Amino acid sequence: MISLRGFCGLVICLAWAAEAQASYLAGVAVRDITPCTPGMPSCSPDGIVVLENDRQTPLSFMSGAGGNALPLALGPLPLSVRAVALQDDGGRSFVIITLDTLDVSATFTRDVRYELGQRRQLWPSQVMINASHTHNSPSLSWYHGLQGLGERPPVTAYVEAVKLRAIEAAETALLNMVPVTLEFVRGTTDIASWRRATDVSSSTGPDTAKHSNNSFATRFPAPLDVLIAEPIAPSTGTRVVLFSTACHSTGMYGAGQLSPDFAGHARARIEQDIPGTTALFVQGFGGDKEPYLNEIGGYTQQTRTVETGQRLGQHVVALVNGAANQLSGPLRSKFRTFPLAIDPSGVARPNYGTQFLQVEAQMLQIGDDPSLSSSWALLASAHEVVAEYEAPVRAALSSHTQLTLAGFTNAVESYIPTRRMIDYDNAGGGQYCGFLYGGRYEGCGAFHSYYLGRPNWQDSDYLNGLIALAADPFPSVSAPLSFSVQDDFNDNVRNDQLWNTYMLTNLTNNVVVHESAVRVSERGSALELVPLANSGGFRYNGYVLNKPYNLTGRRASIEVVRTANPGATSEMIFSVSANGTNHYRLVIQNGVIRADETLDSAPPFGPAQQAQTSNSWVPIAPFNAVTHRYLSVRHAPGTDDIVWEASTNRIQWSELRRTRRKMAIQSVRVELFAGTYTAVASPGIAIFDNFILD
Repeated sequence: MISLRGFCGLVICLAWAAEAQASYLAGVAVRDITPCTPGMPSCSPDGIVVLENDRQTPLSFMSGAGGNALPLALGPLPLSVRAVALQDDGGRSFVIITLDTLDVSATFTRDVRYELGQRRQLWPSQVMINASHTHNSPSLSWYHGLQGLGERPPVTAYVEAVKLRAIEAAETALLNMVPVTLEFVRGTTDIASWRRATDVSSSTGPDTAKHSNNSFATRFPAPLDVLIAEPIAPSTGTRVVLFSTACHSTGMYGAGQLSPDFAGHARARIEQDIPGTTALFVQGFGGDKEPYLNEIGGYTQQTRTVETGQRLGQHVVALVNGAANQLSGPLRSKFRTFPLAIDPSGVARPNYGTQFLQVEAQMLQIGDDPSLSSSWALLASAHEVVAEYEAPVRAALSSHTQLTLAGFTNAVESYIPTRRMIDYDNAGGGQYCGFLYGGRYEGCGAFHSYYLGRPNWQDSDYLNGLIALAADPFPSVSAPLSFSVQDDFNDNVRNDQLWNTYMLTNLTNNVVVHESAVRVSERGSALELVPLANSGGFRYNGYVLNKPYNLTGRRASIEVVRTANPGATSEMIFSVSANGTNHYRLVIQNGVIRADETLDSAPPFGPAQQAQTSNSWVPIAPFNAVTHRYLSVRHAPGTDDIVWEASTNRIQWSELRRTRRKMAIQSVRVELFAGTYTAVASPGIAIFDNFILD
């Protein structure tokens, strides 16, 4: 159905209102997250007061102030967190949280999802967090433990306060939903220009592959998508306008003011021109786009930001007041995580040695058939995705007629450039790779600021991850509630809220298994386990999750970076454990990978011939560092099977073993450990990385 809300006469409006079906509910909430200190001029009473004794380091930018302390000056608009909650007539819900922040970390997202799961029974796939990427707000993340650029870590008190206000906004939106119609309309906006048009090297010239005019000073029309939640009874609630386009939020770059940048001024214009409206901005694939007025000169930072925002707001208002497609059908969501290769070698800058960038992609879809005008999908990707990916993504998902693309979602820990950018920016071995625009940024220099090596993926690697997500079935709303748990060990410090160092199986047949002398540490952005040499008896140690989780319909997976000595009986074990004597495990020992099921039996370690009848230990094959790089234990709810699997890339999985579930899995913990059950002269070192339970 086409809605003509903005231009209808009385009779048409009455007919439209009578025809509208209250098949959806929507709610919205806004909270102030502007930081300030006591006595700061114009400190908002609704903002976040950061006490001096909380400020272990000054409030600071990750970008925009060269790592210096944030000048404590408030801009004309506050920073805010905004949340919109949607629900269909089947009770399926989804929450979109938008932040006026430079970034959002995977840890921040995990914590918010967990709390909303506990409080409001939402799956992780039902919560999406998008950062506007304004460069004039404090960072919520710190990936800079190497301190090569002199950054300061964020203020913990501020980050935690933003987290709590994000949860509060989401809960308030969920608790105040009213009947609405949902509508979608697409237009264009020309607030941005491509910033790569003048990437110049003295030897190779400008990057003209994208733009023949080689000029920043050109407005390039880009998609402008608008979702409208219109209350059935206007007096019962606020109209919600969620709008999305792709453009870096850098209008106020370098200015000594807190600012939501152009997005804040666009929201203000929408709310001014359409009374009774709350507007939310979702940042798109804007990694390589810049506000047009930034580049042509002659404008102050404040003027260019206000004018950019006003222009965008006017474009949105025109779309809201015009014709839109009314949406219908179920509201469903899903997500998946996939890796992109990083090459940490030969980079003349500090980096963590990370070999893979984990990318979470998430999809919200309204309607059964994405090809219809009554359906809409929002596909959101982690990190700073460049706009050059927009066309190939739309082509790959051409069956989705009304598809909104968002970047900067759920984690902002890297750029995602195209292969063309990677090759161009790393030309000549990367000697032209600069840190800022004077060099080659998106495909090379940007990875300096995130302390990563060179990107080493093909466009197809990224596109295939998104295609796989689109092909995944939507989970049933009646499936058991789950929470995503992840740890990439990049901070080289144990997350004591997630892990402890001991063995879940401490006593078995009166045999002490745990040995604290087995060294367990995070080193080189991975989990390193060093079994004891020449030590008899059971000597094991590792990580175990502090809290139990439900494995129903879920997968626990881990990356194996290095095995214990393949020529010895020392072993490394990835275990999903209900208690000390009930486990599903993948064991690597003597150069062989084994899929184990141990049920109320002992001992759980050592040679397979010691296993009792209730144990089932199945040697699979000689361990292969490529085909067995990623290991997983998952529950298949359709058949109630436990499936042991391996993968080269964490996208395509090969089945190693399958058996009917015999152990309760509603409350399990994952263990990552290594050790010996007899004296071994050279037990070697075992290294795990990138744990995910999803």
